[in-house]
Amino acid sequence: MAKFEEFDVLVIGTGTAGKKVATACVKEGWKVAIADHREFGGTCSQRGCDPKKVLLGLTEIMDRAHKMKGIGITKMPEFSWPDLMAFKETFVDAVPAKTEKDFKRLGVTMYHQSPKFLDENTLSVEGKTIIAKKIVIATGQKPMELKIPGRACFNK
Repeated sequence: MAKFEEFDVLVIGTGTAGKKVATACVKEGWKVAIADHREFGGTCSQRGCDPKKVLLGLTEIMDRAHKMKGIGITKMPEFSWPDLMAFKETFVDAVPAKTEKDFKRLGVTMYHQSPKFLDENTLSVEGKTIIAKKIVIATGQKPMELKIPGRACFNK
């Protein structure tokens, strides 16, 4: 007979929502697993909300300088796109390892693949069969690919 791994809850997605659900369930004494096909931490912290703030900061500076040109600003500021992207990576790069460390500390079983549903409570992931009493899908949205030059910088 095949061996199944059983959990009270399996969370699909490791972003903000998935982390909150998994953490809350562990604190209630539940046996928890989490799965994600991308690096752990979610889109917001790695490709969305947080990195966007770096780019938004630059655009605000440039916009303000443009509006002040001739009334105090004599020359537009210069910027380095590679330096800006390197700065962004200083806080984005640490997210997956920190997220996994937090899950490990909580005792959450981690899977680095998208699970496939076999029935309403049974899934297959990493070649294992998982049975979960509850399944939470917290995968968020897939970002739209930008159709502009330099888009590879954004779609990492």
